[in-house]
Amino acid sequence: MSFVVTPHNDPGLATEKAKQLSNYAWERHQQFMIQNQSVDEAVAEAIRTEEGPIILVDVADNIGGCSPGDGTALLKALLEQKAGGALVVVADPESVSQAMTAGIDAEVRLNVGGKTDQLHGDPVEVVGKVRLISNGRFCYKGSYMTGKRIEMGATVVLDCDSGATLVLTTFKTMPFDLEQICSLGIDPCEQKIIVVKAAIAWRAAYEFLAKKSSKWIHRAFVAQTCLNLTINKLEDLYSH
Repeated sequence: MSFVVTPHNDPGLATEKAKQLSNYAWERHQQFMIQNQSVDEAVAEAIRTEEGPIILVDVADNIGGCSPGDGTALLKALLEQKAGGALVVVADPESVSQAMTAGIDAEVRLNVGGKTDQLHGDPVEVVGKVRLISNGRFCYKGSYMTGKRIEMGATVVLDCDSGATLVLTTFKTMPFDLEQICSLGIDPCEQKIIVVKAAIAWRAAYEFLAKKSSKWIHRAFVAQTCLNLTINKLEDLYSH
């Protein structure tokens, strides 16, 4: 947080007001600290909640912030806690290719996600049946960028043994419109839990149908706080 005070020929007054604002903010700095749930807590609460859809907002893998879209922390927790009725979209061209080779209705065992970097979880073993293979093309019909044509690339819908539905895409795709999943024959209203890899703009598509939403964060490329990040070098910008 920073403040800029523009004086009218009185730099001393500007300095005084800037310090007042700085002190005011610092005295309340704890109120600005983001308190997100852990991955396991968010999943457990979503499972306990009777009515859905529950939106789990994966801000650590925010595609709009240039994250890879292949984070697996939430997927892993959903599978481990056997969260039936969960829907997760993961960008993983390798898994898409393997599932397409297997074909519709084939039982597959895939190591999904976690292939881009070391910041978004390791690959997760997923077992399930290939429900659908698509070209991944759709058009925004909602209030955000209405009419924009989107290419997810070859896309596969997998029915996981755990009861979850996994959408595997070739290209990462921001979850800004319900057509992303409706175009695949998936009704968002029938899902108990939906994971969106975004930070803010997901609301255009999902907020109106969400019974509850929960954000979580871990060590990642896109972060709301630096507390979980390793800082290798911190330069004093004011020493020059």
